[in-house]
Amino acid sequence: LLGCLVLRSWAMLRSVVQYRPANAAPRWWESGAARKRLVVVRASSPPPKGASPQRKQLPAKYQKYAITGATEAAAGKSRYVRRLREDERRAESDPEQRHCLIIGERGLRKIDIAKLIHFGSLRRYERAGKVECGRLASHVSKNTIFVVSEEDCEGYQEKWIQHVLFGLPANSSPASFGKSDSGASADQMAQPLQTAQDSGLLHVLQGGTLILANVHLLSSCARSMLAMYVAAKVNIYGNPVGPSRPEDASKRVRLLMTSSTPLPEFDGLTKHLTVIKVPPLRLRALDIEAEAKYALRLASSRLGLSSETRPKEITPEAIRALQSYSFPGNLAELRGMMERAIIQVSGVLGSDIDEPGIVTEDVLWPSSSGSGTRFRWNLLRAFPRFKALLRSSFWPQGLMDYVVVPAFAITNLGLIFGPQDRDSNLFLNVFWCWWWPGILVTYPLVGRLWCAFCPFMAYGELVQKWRRAKGAALMKWPRKDLDTYGGWFLLALFAIILAWEELWDLPQHAILSSALLLLITFGAVVGSFFYEKRLWCRYLCPIGGMNGMFAKLAFTELRAKRGVCTASCTTYACLKGGPEDGEGMETDGCPLNSHPAQLVDNRNCVNCMTCLKACPHSSVEFNLRPPGIELWTTHAPAPHEVGLMFLLLGAVFTHRLPEIGAIFGVSEAYLHASLGDEGFGFHALSTAASLGYPGLIAFGTYTLGRFLPTSDRSEVSTRCEAPPNPRFVEEAYGYLPLTWLALLAHYLDMGMGEAGRVLPVTAQMLGLRGFAQSGLLPTLVADVHVIDFLQGLCLLLGAGLSLLLTRKLCRQPWNELWPECLAILLLTSQLWVLIV
Repeated sequence: LLGCLVLRSWAMLRSVVQYRPANAAPRWWESGAARKRLVVVRASSPPPKGASPQRKQLPAKYQKYAITGATEAAAGKSRYVRRLREDERRAESDPEQRHCLIIGERGLRKIDIAKLIHFGSLRRYERAGKVECGRLASHVSKNTIFVVSEEDCEGYQEKWIQHVLFGLPANSSPASFGKSDSGASADQMAQPLQTAQDSGLLHVLQGGTLILANVHLLSSCARSMLAMYVAAKVNIYGNPVGPSRPEDASKRVRLLMTSSTPLPEFDGLTKHLTVIKVPPLRLRALDIEAEAKYALRLASSRLGLSSETRPKEITPEAIRALQSYSFPGNLAELRGMMERAIIQVSGVLGSDIDEPGIVTEDVLWPSSSGSGTRFRWNLLRAFPRFKALLRSSFWPQGLMDYVVVPAFAITNLGLIFGPQDRDSNLFLNVFWCWWWPGILVTYPLVGRLWCAFCPFMAYGELVQKWRRAKGAALMKWPRKDLDTYGGWFLLALFAIILAWEELWDLPQHAILSSALLLLITFGAVVGSFFYEKRLWCRYLCPIGGMNGMFAKLAFTELRAKRGVCTASCTTYACLKGGPEDGEGMETDGCPLNSHPAQLVDNRNCVNCMTCLKACPHSSVEFNLRPPGIELWTTHAPAPHEVGLMFLLLGAVFTHRLPEIGAIFGVSEAYLHASLGDEGFGFHALSTAASLGYPGLIAFGTYTLGRFLPTSDRSEVSTRCEAPPNPRFVEEAYGYLPLTWLALLAHYLDMGMGEAGRVLPVTAQMLGLRGFAQSGLLPTLVADVHVIDFLQGLCLLLGAGLSLLLTRKLCRQPWNELWPECLAILLLTSQLWVLIV
């Protein structure tokens, strides 16, 4: 460690004083910043002996071929980057100055590698030019170097090489290229065949460097002509070279060629050619962070941002999102992605969504895989009236202002001042027998729709309106801290609520149920008092966390066409808000600070349709899709969400503690004890144990499966690209269907057994006890056997879906998943005994 520290300090010192040999290359311990400074040092280091102190310029006629400065083509410290830098160093310091062929996929900045090789070589002060081989046709027609008819356009590339590159007559045949002329002397063969004003580009660059970009786009015949020059069979004038006709080596032009595919024409030319292979970005996950930060600096400089406005940090979540993407466009795609992110967070377009200077995962748009976008049907296109309703002022603001706010106030008044038991209080009956089963039933249909008109944030938004009317400036979100700790706060709060519900029997106490509602509302109001938009809903609300988790199972989703947003949108009004713009309405932006084109699952979308109203490009879609498809395609797992899922599954066992006590012979008084009673401690310990029980079973079987031997041949190698042993946080989402349907099975007792008694309960609340018990008021209550049948059906369906989802997530054969399957079946059988 001490040796590495000394070497690193010495490298930084030499970079600061710009003391570096001409052929020096970066060492493995040097950072991307030192590598960037090295490019400057190379360009400013003293010229070698006999060279001009200033770089030679091209004549005016050839200025279109001049090259500009280069940026670093690879940052990081992986073995791929170290190997690439070593290849660059050998090419730069090659005493023979051999030609180079740089091979790599599209978007790898191979041109920059060629430029760096030139600027680090002994020829850096000689003339240099660059030709884009993919544009030869446009160059020919635009500059009228020679006329090519439509009948003869197939050979225009060969003619360009002959006439422009080597300076041969435009009417010479490609078949005669490099052939000897028996009537010409050796001196004549070493001279150009044209006058000075018609000299070829190689003659102009003699002794210098020519970069040929995308040589693979040339025809095979044209590449063969270049191969003859690389093999030293022709000179810079296109004349043949041999023992009797030697060539002046000082006049030869070094070719630095780039290609996206291997070129067979250059096979066997290792004596004259150096081949450099550039690794794709998908193989360099270790370098993603360094590349992203370097791209951030480049984009900031290109956009002209000052040190105060440019982003200075990328969150770890954003880095992980980049590392999980394959980048088919390589560095070009990454740099474009970072430039787009800067536009959103740096204030270039008036962004106000984030902490200044921080790039989060919400502003990065890595394209989703094909399986994450297939099987979609846009309901907005199929039903225009449905779209008009969602764009109306009624949804959801009108519903919140005129229905939700007064209804929530009346409900709490009824809970506080009305009767305290569920058989006599209409509002307590609606809360526990209607709302809980109802919200569970709606998850697969509309996801997190409840949060769009949530009564908790309805009062929070009223506080925000009051604060803005007073001229107060609401604070930005502390995204870094919230991403780190917000989910765990939510999990802890939900655990406290579940323990409170069990130990104090909230379903039978109206005033305590009202206290629960007001506690959550208080959190929303406090968050809205200090911060903009719905910080509480996205990060801290326990009900919102549960809704966002179960919304991943939904049949519907709200998304945007990423291509349209990238190509057409410059305002990001759906995210930040803005004035009316064509079809787009005036809005304050997404309340959860989520861009619809960036969503990878339904967790952070409440279907409020703000983006649909704000979008002027008709990019937003409300799709019908296969349920839960995001769980094995684009879904982003979160550890705190897995904890919440097992906590809710444990809540079913907690609510069935009397049944568990009956099985083990525990007195019912101990399992109903409240604070101050004799068995309260036992009741509290039983509650904590039952809440954590499913998570312990799942993690135990997962650990057991990791220690057991697996078969030699896994389906992973042939059917998917996922790792054979996924992490527990990824695999655990297989229990999500069982959690959802187990909760629904538990609440069916109240939903189908008590919800239909609304009218008698209302009469009881109004003091009409005799009328309520007379049997004259209609009720809708299911038979106990029907309820048992539906509860059993829910458990069986939950177990089956969880088994299939676990198989889909793990992508392993069934015989290697028997521990996970055993855990699912064990929990299901125990729930069957307790509920059915």
